[in-house]
Amino acid sequence: MPKDFDLLDMDYVNTASTTDCTGLIPAAPVSKAEMEAYEELYPYLPSAVTKEKMKKQVKRKTQNEEKIE
Repeated sequence: MPKDFDLLDMDYVNTASTTDCTGLIPAAPVSKAEMEAYEELYPYLPSAVTKEKMKKQVKRKTQNEEKIE
């Protein structure tokens, strides 16, 4: 992955709309087990980001914006 890659600007969920997976989940999951079962069928949840990684990304984004100004 390029060093200047910014996860905050990336469409990492890979959906076109809120109804992109129409039919997969007809209603909100009522339990963690149900949510995990849907995730096993079709990975739709965004990947987790650690606080440290998020801080680095925000800092880099801020620095890049300052360079533009």
